[in-house]
Amino acid sequence: MRRFRYLSLLLLVAGVACASVPPPTDTIRAAEQAIDEATRADAEPLARLELHMAREHLEEARDLMDAERHDQARRLAEKALVEAELAEAKANSARARRNADDIREHITTLRREIDRTPEATR
Repeated sequence: MRRFRYLSLLLLVAGVACASVPPPTDTIRAAEQAIDEATRADAEPLARLELHMAREHLEEARDLMDAERHDQARRLAEKALVEAELAEAKANSARARRNADDIREHITTLRREIDRTPEATR
C-alpha cells in the first residue's frame, strides 16, 4: 500500500511537470520569421543546406508541438532559428564578398587607366 502511494505521488508530480511546459509558440514564430528573412536575403542559392535544415527542424517542431511534446518542440524551433540566422549571415557574407571583389576590380581598372594617362594631363 505504501509503495502504491509513493508511485502514485511520483506519477502525479511527473504528470504536472510535463504539463507545465508551455507550447513554444513564440519560438516557432521567431523561427518562421528568421526563415522568411533568410529567404528575403537570397539565402536559397547561397546557404541552401542551412535553410533546408531550418525548414525541416521547424516542421518537426510544429509536429512535436501538436503532439504536446513542448520541450522537444522548443529545442527544435530554437535550432531552426539558429540555422535560419546562419543561412542569412552566410548569404549576407557572400554578397559582401562579391561587392568587395567588384570594388577591387574597379580599383584595378582605375589604376590601369591612370598608368596609361600621359604625365602632362595629370
